[in-house]
Amino acid sequence: MPLTNMQGIDIEGTSVLIARVVLWMGHRQGIELYGEAEPALPLLALDGVRREDALRATWPETDAIIGNPPFLGASHVRGVLGEEFVGWIKREFGVGVKDLCVYWFRRAQDHLRHGQRAGLVGTNSISQNLGRSASLDYVVANGGVITDAET
Repeated sequence: MPLTNMQGIDIEGTSVLIARVVLWMGHRQGIELYGEAEPALPLLALDGVRREDALRATWPETDAIIGNPPFLGASHVRGVLGEEFVGWIKREFGVGVKDLCVYWFRRAQDHLRHGQRAGLVGTNSISQNLGRSASLDYVVANGGVITDAET
C-alpha cells in the first residue's frame, strides 16, 4: 500500500506534523524489513494528513477509520468551545449536547460503507444514558455492528 494512502485529520498542527514524521519513519522501517516498494526519498508531502476540525471537515474515502476522538463532557462543551460551536453541534447532529466523542461515532457510522470498519476510543459516556442513544444505539440503528467493546 502506498504511503500516500494514509489519511488523517487533526485540529492540532503539532499532531499533524508528528503523524507525518511517524509515517515517514514507519515507511523507512518497512523498507528495511521488506524491501523498497516505493522510494524513501524524497519524502512524500503526505498532504492527506491535514490540520482541520474533523467534525466539520469532509472525510476522505477510506477502507477503515481509526481514531481517538477528543473527550469533553457534555457539561463542559459550551464553556470550552463556545456558544457558536454548541449551536452548530445541535443543528448538525440533532441530538443535543453530549460528550464530544459521541459525535465521532455518529460521523464514522455515516461515513462507512457496508463491510467497512471503524475502531474508535471513547469514554464511558458513550455506553451510558443519553450518550448511548446518540452513539452506540445510533450505530446499530443505522446498520452498524459493534464487534468488540471494552469498558
